[in-house]
Amino acid sequence: MSRAPRNVRRLWVSLGALLTIGLAAYGHFVLTGSYDLLVLFFRNAGAAFFLCVTVAAAYFAFQVRSQFDATEPMRLTWTMIFLSGCCQFAGLACSQVLGMDIAWNPLVPLGAFNAQRASALHDIGLVMNSPVAMSLLAGGLGRVLILKRRLALVGRLTLRDRIFIGAVLVFTADQLFEVGRMLAHNRAAVTVTQVLLWFTDPLLAVLLMQAVSIRRLVINLGDGLVARCWWMMAAGVVFTSAGNAFMWAENYSMIPLVLSPLGWFIWFLPVTAFACAPCYQLEAVRQAHEGSYSLGIKKGHALAE
Repeated sequence: MSRAPRNVRRLWVSLGALLTIGLAAYGHFVLTGSYDLLVLFFRNAGAAFFLCVTVAAAYFAFQVRSQFDATEPMRLTWTMIFLSGCCQFAGLACSQVLGMDIAWNPLVPLGAFNAQRASALHDIGLVMNSPVAMSLLAGGLGRVLILKRRLALVGRLTLRDRIFIGAVLVFTADQLFEVGRMLAHNRAAVTVTQVLLWFTDPLLAVLLMQAVSIRRLVINLGDGLVARCWWMMAAGVVFTSAGNAFMWAENYSMIPLVLSPLGWFIWFLPVTAFACAPCYQLEAVRQAHEGSYSLGIKKGHALAE
């Protein structure tokens, strides 16, 4: 197995350093019962990490996009992934910074911060970061699977894959049933933001089914850099699902109070995985170019001799 690209190593080292600080804050919570350090960590170091990594993910995806000509199908695929990253960044900027009363929110020193504006920005951020970003990502991954299926690179799903997909669909149906009960109980209390966020679970179900198919694709592609790119995309979806499942279990009081903050740390994993994915594709392109260049030099030397 070849060494991971430099940017991938930097991303995981940064995540490791962040988690070390965060787990120290969690240890303080366990010992004292105070959320102060945890809140301080997630509102500052955590929020800054989210923003920086999502910017990196969008930037790397844009770089990959630029490697394909306008006539190549993969250009549109990476355009959708790039736009998904942009929406994720915009959503996090609104929900984690502009919608929060923190010192580095530019609205605070300008005197433009108020509770009503903060609530609106927070809601906009949630919608941008969840259903909007997810729909674009699902579109991009869907195109990948269609293109690879035409090349007969996506294998048939196994029985275990089908059972997993069935479980995802059952869970999604249960969530939609809960939405129906809420509407029947008090329709007047439902907001536009809630309606838009209801698309999150169905979209996540679609992404998980795509992740299962991408796993089949990765197996067929072997252990190359391109395969690792799509493996990281699938891992990002799985980590997102894990965070969502933790929240669901927490809502039903299945998670002990002392373990509840650990679910907040899960969300660092998908953003890091999504940022790593295009790095592998860029490294594959770089190595391909270097290989072509070296081959050209060798041919030139042979002709000169």
